[in-house]
Amino acid sequence: MDLVTRSIAKAQEWSDNARQYSTPYASKLLSQVLDHPGGLDYTVSFVDGVIRPEDEHVVAEKLDEMSRKDASFLPGYLSVLAKGGGRIAPVAPGLARTVATQLFAALVGDLVADVTPSKLGPTIAKLRADGSRLNLNLLGEAVLGTKKRAGGSPPPPSLFAGTMSTTCRSRSPR
Repeated sequence: MDLVTRSIAKAQEWSDNARQYSTPYASKLLSQVLDHPGGLDYTVSFVDGVIRPEDEHVVAEKLDEMSRKDASFLPGYLSVLAKGGGRIAPVAPGLARTVATQLFAALVGDLVADVTPSKLGPTIAKLRADGSRLNLNLLGEAVLGTKKRAGGSPPPPSLFAGTMSTTCRSRSPR
């Protein structure tokens, strides 16, 4: 049997074995969002503009901006929260930020991890507690840089150094 045939057989075996497990809601939701033409940009914009910033006023401004974007690919209850949260954000930025980050964590928190030094180790420990093996990937501007993600020049050396720091921490998987 040649390499291509063996590879196809192995992929089919993995696919068949995977069918015995139910798909977590977070995975289904993310898949649904990413299937929509605007879903990836919306998700990246949400993570970069709402989840990452620490300043609640920056978050409120982004939530307000995002409340005017198409969110038809979100389940109804999330679409309502996205629109409503953006409208209250300028008036109650702390509340809007708290609700947005807690909802994000509840929905897809097991698919996204904070890589800051104080949070990555405990997150990895929690995910490994049941004996699970992890496959972690650094994504987005933290790795690619904004220009590279858009097809421009490579990221500056400081991003490479930060990426290496994250991946080489003693508590990170190798």
